[in-house]
Amino acid sequence: MFLEKRSGNEWIVCEEKVEKEKLGYWETLFTLGNGYLGSRGALEERIEHSGTYLAGIYDNERIVNSPNPICLDIWVEGSKLDIDQVLEHKRALDMRRGLLLRHTVFKQNKRRFDYRSKRFFSPVNRHLGGILATFKSLDKDVEVVVRSKIEGKGKKDLFGRPLNQYFITEVGEKGGLLYLVANTSELGIELCFATSLEILDGDKPVGTLSFSFDSETSVAEVRFIAKKGKSYRINKLISVFTSKDTKSVKRVCLGALGNRKPSSLLRSHQDAWKRKWNNFDIEVKGDKDVQRSIRFCLYHLLIAAPPKRIDTSIAPNTLTGDTYQGHIFWDTEIYMLPFFIYSWPSKAKDLILYRYKRLGNARLAAKERRYAGSLWPWESAQDGREATPDWWVNFDGSKMKVWTKEREHHISGDLVYAIALYYQFTKDEKFILEQGAEIVFETARFWASRVTRNAKSKKYEIRDVIGPNEFQKKVDNNFYTNFLAGWVLKYAHTLFHFIKQKHPSKFEAIVEKIGLSDREPKRWKEISERLKLNISSSGLIEEFDEYFKRKDVVIKERNESGMPLWPAGVRLEDVGKTQLVKQADVVLGLCLFSNEFSLQAKKINFEYYEPRTIHKSSLSIPTYALIAIEIGEIEKAYRYLQLLANSDLSNLFGNTSRGIHGASLGGTWQVVVRGFGGVKSKEEKLSINPSLPRAWQKLKFRFWWHGHNFEIAISKEKVSVFLRTKTKDVRLPIEIYNHTYYIKSGETLTIER
Repeated sequence: MFLEKRSGNEWIVCEEKVEKEKLGYWETLFTLGNGYLGSRGALEERIEHSGTYLAGIYDNERIVNSPNPICLDIWVEGSKLDIDQVLEHKRALDMRRGLLLRHTVFKQNKRRFDYRSKRFFSPVNRHLGGILATFKSLDKDVEVVVRSKIEGKGKKDLFGRPLNQYFITEVGEKGGLLYLVANTSELGIELCFATSLEILDGDKPVGTLSFSFDSETSVAEVRFIAKKGKSYRINKLISVFTSKDTKSVKRVCLGALGNRKPSSLLRSHQDAWKRKWNNFDIEVKGDKDVQRSIRFCLYHLLIAAPPKRIDTSIAPNTLTGDTYQGHIFWDTEIYMLPFFIYSWPSKAKDLILYRYKRLGNARLAAKERRYAGSLWPWESAQDGREATPDWWVNFDGSKMKVWTKEREHHISGDLVYAIALYYQFTKDEKFILEQGAEIVFETARFWASRVTRNAKSKKYEIRDVIGPNEFQKKVDNNFYTNFLAGWVLKYAHTLFHFIKQKHPSKFEAIVEKIGLSDREPKRWKEISERLKLNISSSGLIEEFDEYFKRKDVVIKERNESGMPLWPAGVRLEDVGKTQLVKQADVVLGLCLFSNEFSLQAKKINFEYYEPRTIHKSSLSIPTYALIAIEIGEIEKAYRYLQLLANSDLSNLFGNTSRGIHGASLGGTWQVVVRGFGGVKSKEEKLSINPSLPRAWQKLKFRFWWHGHNFEIAISKEKVSVFLRTKTKDVRLPIEIYNHTYYIKSGETLTIER
């Protein structure tokens, strides 16, 4: 079946037929966006699973699923063309151009109708989007009505309860433009959606535009006679604004559509995507399937990044769904942020500043729990207060009590890790002095107040926590939590003395602002050196106190995808009594702090915990892949990457219909660039130590380090690095295959293995 000229297959995700049970799955995959909004890829005539999410627009601590402006129905002689009447159908997400393409042939009463469309939301003017379609009656002249709607009906949550997130205040038409205005229920944020509609025979408008309204929907329609075999163009442009963008919401929203030419809007959109891919693409030679999957992950990371002026971050489902209510988790700092640090440092800084702007509420949270410093929320939304719900849905569909906000405190270390990685790659001292250090010091204060000193062992302990392995609801001395806390305290101590020595005036301003004395860093260092870690003489790490006394259950079976099957005889309510691990925990600690552990320690812990890890989270697989690379298990890491990069494309976790897995997107990038590409920062030097899978002939990508842009090409035989910088006479040390070389600006350095 013909689908209009498109990019090559390694740029395309394609739906070959309509399957009602998979509508939600395809809507997630086909989400379009530009960081300002995410529009799920619903069929124009079917929006049951639809979602329109605007970055940073929350109500009652939940991201708002806003009115939907993409609805477009075609009626032929009184009957609507619908998916029950499809003769042929194909849709494709063209990632290279940021387009959702469609070609459907409907058959109704033995007559055939050809419908094609291109849908997009502009990265140039983020408030605008469009559907550019064609319609052709293949068998006879017919009367056609094209109906364009802005649908304002409210949505329901996971439990089927109405969300009541907004109420419609106005529907109407002005100057031939359709509009709908709503206000969010709690905060009163005004939302406005406007659309234009035109039907063209060549360049000549046909039909007459009319309008109708009810309390929740605005409708524009054009009625005309479609001649057999003639193609008619249908252009629908979309404008979206909120009261966070402008005071005159409706006026500006309608004005944005004035005299817009669909062709020029589409052209600028495609040009912008071309520029994006020049900067962010990863090329893999010899593996077309993984190549496409990597680009799918990059595409969704790019459309998730909020504009600088919008004070928000990226949720686990990005802007493709609201399963986690649009809340911000540690997924951002540990799994997604590294992509932005390497590839888009200014955006990485914006995402960290989302946290900094909410430092005041983190301080209040610590104070309420009788801790010092700042306690960061497990789930954050509008203002950074704790937004974690009390109840959630378990794997088997049952309701479960949620304890994470009381006990899963490692989030307060995850943020500091992200700050340290950002500084390591950018050397952005201005950020550290003006924002970063304050977060680090206040978080160190929290950990110093969170520990308990064991008088008998004279060790410091952290009790009553939940680690990344959330099967365990309350444990003492979780390794990941303790090691991370100790590292934060040590890092804060080092940073304190660095600023004191190198930036004395800034140092005085910081310590005066937060009331920091010289005694506190001394205690931080002392605690960091005496935190309890359960590490045996062989290097095997016990996940938490008495973990090894739990029932030892080893995973023995895997499904056709290679994912672990739940062990027979283990009930979900009893899993906490076993050594089964929900997601990487000890192994995550080894991964983040790789330089702190020997190769032997990584091997022994990987081999112990891998057959006990059930991977019931998208956060788990990238960690195991990265450690597998470090211990030389390259082909095992490659199999993990195949699972990871395709996790949403293959519906690996069975819930892609509810939204994309952001951690899988960022995790895929990390495995490719930091893992197989081997790009890391090591003792003030850029280090490149690649290990390519057998199937790959070449790997090519770009990244930033210390303000300089590098382009790297890796093959089995050699590494070539090109340094692109505006600064002349730059000469930088670079470690390749564990040997140090120097590279100059504008120079390509090639080193054979």
